[in-house]
Amino acid sequence: GLPAIVTIGLSLGVKRLAEKRTIVKKLPSVETLGAIKIIATDKTGTITQNKINVVKIVLPDLSSVLIEGVGFASKGTFFTAQKKIIDPRTISPLEITLRAGILSSNASFEEKEGALLPLGDTTEVALLVAAMRAKLDITEVKNSEPKVFESPFSSERKMMSVVVRVDETDDHMLYAKGAPEVMIEKCILSPAQKKHILEDTKRLAQNGLRSLLLARKKLNIQEVKNALENDTISEDKLEFLGLVGMQDPLRPEVKEAIAKAKEAGIRTIMITGDHKETALTIAKEAGIVEENKTVLTENDILLFSKKELACKIKEGVNVFARISPLGKLRIIEAIKSIPHTLVAVTGDGVNDAPALKASHIGIAMGQTGTDITREVADMVITDDNYATIIDAIREGRTVFANLVKF
Repeated sequence: GLPAIVTIGLSLGVKRLAEKRTIVKKLPSVETLGAIKIIATDKTGTITQNKINVVKIVLPDLSSVLIEGVGFASKGTFFTAQKKIIDPRTISPLEITLRAGILSSNASFEEKEGALLPLGDTTEVALLVAAMRAKLDITEVKNSEPKVFESPFSSERKMMSVVVRVDETDDHMLYAKGAPEVMIEKCILSPAQKKHILEDTKRLAQNGLRSLLLARKKLNIQEVKNALENDTISEDKLEFLGLVGMQDPLRPEVKEAIAKAKEAGIRTIMITGDHKETALTIAKEAGIVEENKTVLTENDILLFSKKELACKIKEGVNVFARISPLGKLRIIEAIKSIPHTLVAVTGDGVNDAPALKASHIGIAMGQTGTDITREVADMVITDDNYATIIDAIREGRTVFANLVKF
C-alpha cells in the first residue's frame, strides 16, 4: 500500500499548495520542501515590494533634491533639503538628470482601463515616474532624441549606456547609468567630488535606498559610426549628472514570515545585487541579521574556496551583496556541501536560473519571473511573496508527517 499512499499523500499536498498560491511542478518536491533548512532569497520583489520610487537626487553642485510620491502615481512634490517646495523645471541640472533617466530607460507605460500600467524593469520605471512627477512628457522626450545605439546592462559591467540623436541635428549624446562605484571611475571628477559622491552613496545605502549614477557625454559623428560598425563604444570621460536614491519598501508580511521560519528552524539568507550597506539595512529591517553583521560581496567570495565559503555560512553570514549570477551559484554550491542541509532558492530573473537549477528545490516567482526561471524551477509562487514560501514549507512538513504516520 505504500506506493499508493505516497502518491496520494503527495497529490493531496500539491492540491492544498495550489490553493495557497503555490504551483508544484514536480511531485516529489513536496516532500523535499518539508526538509528545507535554508532559504536563499533574492531581495528585490521577494523581501521588498518591487515598487521602487526615486526619493532623492544629488546634483553636480552636490545639492540635494527630495521627491515625494506614492507608488506609480504621476503626481509628486519636489523639495530642497530645507523642505522648500520647488518647480523641478526651473532647475536646469535637475531637468537634465530627469531627461537622462528617460533617455537611458527601456521601460514604458501602457494605458489599461484608464490606469497607467508600467512595463519593463522597475528601476527604469522609477526614473520615468520621477520625470512624470516633474511634468516632463516622456513620449516627447524620447521622440526628440531618438535612440540609435545601446550598450546593454550586464551584471559584470553593472552599467548600461545609450546613444541618442539630438533634435534632428547631427549632434549625438551618450547617456549612461549604473552602480555609483563603477560609474564614478568613468566620470571626469576631482578626488574631492568623488569622495563626496561615494559618501552620499553610503548615506543613501544606510537609509536602505538603492543608488544609481547618471552621466553623459557628447559624441562626434565618427564615434557614432564606429559604435554602429563595431557594436562597442567608449564609456569614459563622462559628465556627472546626478546620483539617484531609490526606495523599495519592505513587504509588510515579510518580518513575521522570517520570524516564523526562524522558529521552525529555517534560516533565511539574502543574496542581492545591491550595495552592501543597502542590503544590510534591509536585512536588519526584515530580521534576517541580528548579531552577525558580516556582509560578503562578490570580491570576497571569489577569494574563498568552496569549503571556506561553507564555513563562513555555517558561522552565520546571512547577507551577500553585489553578487553576480555565477557568484550566486557558488554560494548555493557551498551551502549544498554542508552535510544534512537542504537549500531552497528563490529567483525571478534569467540570471537566477543557474542557482535555481543547482538547488535542492528551485522556487520561481509567478508574477515577475521570466519564462526560463519558471521552466527550471520545481515550484512557482503565484504572488511573489516570501510569506507564501513559508506556508508552502509548513504544508510540505505536514505531508511528510502524514507519510511517516502511515
